[in-house]
Amino acid sequence: MTEITSQFMFWYRPLFALQLLVAEALFSHGLERRRFFALRCAVGALVTVGVSFAFPVIYNAAYCAVMFLSIFAVSAVALKFAYRESVKNIVFCAIAGYTVQHTAQELFELLNVAMGLNGALSSDFYGSGAVSFDGNWFTLTLYAWLYGMTYWGAYMLFCSGERRKKAFGLTRISMLALVTAIVLIDVIFSSIVTYAIPAEANRLAVGMLHAYNVCCCVLAMFLLFELPRRKRLERELDAVRQINLRRREQYEVSKETIGRINIRYHDIKHQIRALASSPHVPDEAVSEIERMIGDYDAEYRTGNEALDVILTEKSMLCRKLSVTFKCMADGSALGFMKESDIYSLFGNLLDNAIDAVTAPDSPSRVISLSVRAVGGLIVIGEHNRFAGVLRFDGGLPVTTKQSEDHGFGMKSIKYTVECYGGEMTVSAADGVFSLGIAIPVPEP
Repeated sequence: MTEITSQFMFWYRPLFALQLLVAEALFSHGLERRRFFALRCAVGALVTVGVSFAFPVIYNAAYCAVMFLSIFAVSAVALKFAYRESVKNIVFCAIAGYTVQHTAQELFELLNVAMGLNGALSSDFYGSGAVSFDGNWFTLTLYAWLYGMTYWGAYMLFCSGERRKKAFGLTRISMLALVTAIVLIDVIFSSIVTYAIPAEANRLAVGMLHAYNVCCCVLAMFLLFELPRRKRLERELDAVRQINLRRREQYEVSKETIGRINIRYHDIKHQIRALASSPHVPDEAVSEIERMIGDYDAEYRTGNEALDVILTEKSMLCRKLSVTFKCMADGSALGFMKESDIYSLFGNLLDNAIDAVTAPDSPSRVISLSVRAVGGLIVIGEHNRFAGVLRFDGGLPVTTKQSEDHGFGMKSIKYTVECYGGEMTVSAADGVFSLGIAIPVPEP
């Protein structure tokens, strides 16, 4: 255990404040800054360090817990003073920074115990004068290296802008529960271990307590960042299921509607032929009527009813939008898939392609689709031109379409493919978007 003296505590308070501010800066870096940001940071740091000096030195676990909590609260206020962010996001950055600082401190104390120095490292570094430790540079180097590696590791694992932005999705109730739990780990438990356990306590037991604190801090960090990720995935999965449900309902309606259109189309064709045999009707008028109803002659017969329905529906839409739709499909190979899944898969796929080629600055209105059996796989390929630059997140393109189903079309495709044990690849190069799907055909 570290030997607590007046000199030790005198220097540890401001050093703790500085360590805390640096750790919090790892997570707040890149947030929206207020005017005179540098000046605000300097003022916030000076106030935080100044507050740390304001506390008298008292060796008591409860008092020290209150002291460190107060310094932490002031540092959080300093963050809010420097950044134009919500209180929830500021608290998130502050608590994450505190946990990283506490992890580094506990690792240093654990090393102190593991080396059998019983406080020599800490006492020598903080200048208690209780131990004469030759080579103070070694202690300083070790201390700086340990903190530096801990902070660097935290930055690499947790501090990327996208990861932090997603973690900000925590609800207020979840944040309150996490903050309460982590404060117990960071402050209360640490104060008990450091200030309440006597210096002559069993070295193994003390080392285990420090190791336990380190594990709790690491788990707390993963919880801070993993919980919002899981909640986001749950929301996305629920949205995808709702989309697929609507697609399933739409499939039944579309199947019935297209069936009626096909029946009506063939009836009209027979009537036109009868009309053409009349000498009183000019050939030009008959040709014009045939051309006008030709848009409805978009029936596909691929060997799979669900695929026929969606291809017919989308090809009619393509004709209306002056989009060239090229398709070669062997639907008979899709017999192992549910009809609603086939309709949803190809509906989302073609909707995305149609949106891309009908954009105002699209270079070409051409969509090509292929569905074929290759060995034991169903291979689906779709290609279309697009304008601008596509940005990817998690291997999927980020849509700019603003709608109720914003961004979930590609996720729905991926979800359906993975339900059948398949894989999907997406790429964009030279203005061409390509989507490839491979689904294994189950053995009979």
